Amino acid sequence: MSLRLRLLGASVLLALIPLLLLAAALRRGMSARLTREHTHRVETLIDVIQEDLDSKSRTVDERLAALKEQMGDDNRFRLAAVDHRPEERAYLLDYARRAMRLQGLSLLWIQDATGRILSSGHFPNEHGRSESVLPRFLAALPQGSGFVRARRPEGPFLAWARVDSVELGGRRFTLVAGIETEKPFLTALARDPELAVSLVTPMGIFSSDSTLVPSAGGEALSEVPLDVPAQASRLAGTGFLVRELRRPYADPRAGRPDSLGAAILVAYPLQPLQRLLRGLDLWLLGVLLVSSAGSLLLAAWFSARISRPIEDLAARTARLDFDRLDVDFSSSRRDEVGALSRTLDAFARRLRTGAQRLRETERRATLGEVARQVNHDIRNGLTPVRNVLRHLDQVAATAPETLAGVFREREPVLRKSLEYLDTLASNYARLSRGGDVGLHDLNRVAGEVIGALEPPPGVTVRLEGAPAPLVLRADPVGLRRILENLLSNALESLGEGPGEVVLALAEESSPAAGRRARLTVRDSGPGLAPEIRDRIFDDFYTTKKSGSGLGLSIVRRLVSDLDGKLSAESEPGRGAMFTVTLTLAEPDPKETP
Repeated sequence: MSLRLRLLGASVLLALIPLLLLAAALRRGMSARLTREHTHRVETLIDVIQEDLDSKSRTVDERLAALKEQMGDDNRFRLAAVDHRPEERAYLLDYARRAMRLQGLSLLWIQDATGRILSSGHFPNEHGRSESVLPRFLAALPQGSGFVRARRPEGPFLAWARVDSVELGGRRFTLVAGIETEKPFLTALARDPELAVSLVTPMGIFSSDSTLVPSAGGEALSEVPLDVPAQASRLAGTGFLVRELRRPYADPRAGRPDSLGAAILVAYPLQPLQRLLRGLDLWLLGVLLVSSAGSLLLAAWFSARISRPIEDLAARTARLDFDRLDVDFSSSRRDEVGALSRTLDAFARRLRTGAQRLRETERRATLGEVARQVNHDIRNGLTPVRNVLRHLDQVAATAPETLAGVFREREPVLRKSLEYLDTLASNYARLSRGGDVGLHDLNRVAGEVIGALEPPPGVTVRLEGAPAPLVLRADPVGLRRILENLLSNALESLGEGPGEVVLALAEESSPAAGRRARLTVRDSGPGLAPEIRDRIFDDFYTTKKSGSGLGLSIVRRLVSDLDGKLSAESEPGRGAMFTVTLTLAEPDPKETP
């Protein structure tokens, strides 16, 4: 008899099935009865919340009415908004902010008849900006009010807003006002301490109970549209009785208002039912304990026969390791434990074969990657030498009498290139990423790299150096490799047509990041498509027929070694720009760049 049949026979002998069916029937009856009671209570609370929402709407109306009366009595506002007095412009810009605080509002705009913002409660610098989408959306909603997606300096927020207008001095002004409807608003709606009220919109979700929605409770709203039925199902699945109340919602970014775009979910816990069921469980437990006593005796006999081979199998499995795959799992048993042992033994044999193949594949892949990177770096170092030799060959053919002078002029380029190759060879010989780490001026290294370039005809390479030295603590070979790879990539992107490549250096600082050097390489080439831009820094990814896919990958590693940041920006048809940000070294009187 198999192990599965033995366990099944033991369960049947104990006759637990009838007892379990009786317990399930009792539980279902009690749950149905209490659910009916809770449903009636939640329906009553829904009506109360409906009245509270209407009261909130009336509150916004009353505050707008008070604001309109205040504006009618404010002569300075008339001088600023109607007569356009320059000396009152500052008063007008700050009017909405003051009025918003005095009236207890969370959102306030004042606009003229053309939709131009005269004063904003959160953004004084919005004066003069035309904004007609949100007022139009609110006007299209029932009673001119609803939930809206608003914004403030800290980020977007959800508000219950209303649009109204007032006429002063023969001119009409539009008022958009609202109150914040996040956790405090929902907490006020949840009059019953056991009640949880959640507000679900395409903008995100808030709840009066942060344990229901971990991302809520005053944090930034999610931009991922939420499925209201799915959210209701989730709450119901976690032990809550849920009811739904729809309300209008407007988002200027969505293109149109939605008369049923927001939902208020009222969730009431089913804990009383759970307490009653726990009491029933205790009674059933006493009955089941008597029946379980016999199963314990039988289980002890089963464990004596089953646990020993399983423990032995577990011990042998624990010894299994990637470096120790010679564990023997063979077994002569004919039950499921024996089948599992034979399966593990076959698996261990496959692992041993696969490990040997994996080690060989890793060795070959590592050698191939190193070979490609060495080839790529050496070719970059030989390019200036090739350019100088080509120039000398042209001079020897056209003006041999100037050959000596031209050679002396280009000799520093040859020397620098040879020194670069020698240092590169030493670094690879030591299999280390660092070279002569010290203080180096990025302006000087960039000038050397630009001087060694020989761009194709019609292509201009221009250096915009920083006015002050940009001293970095780095390996100069690494800096040269970053610049050469970025410039080489920019020149290759131009193809055979005319164009321009600009290497710009600048210094920037911030309290958080400190003093940093910003290096940008931009070209006038065809740019990068979005799907290409997302992968250009991957190893061996290239769109060129003869490319190795290592240039920008090397740049990414070198910038990472210097604790810098690398980014790419591009619009198809308008060129590409690569930006490298590196931390500047603090001045040290003992070292000189």
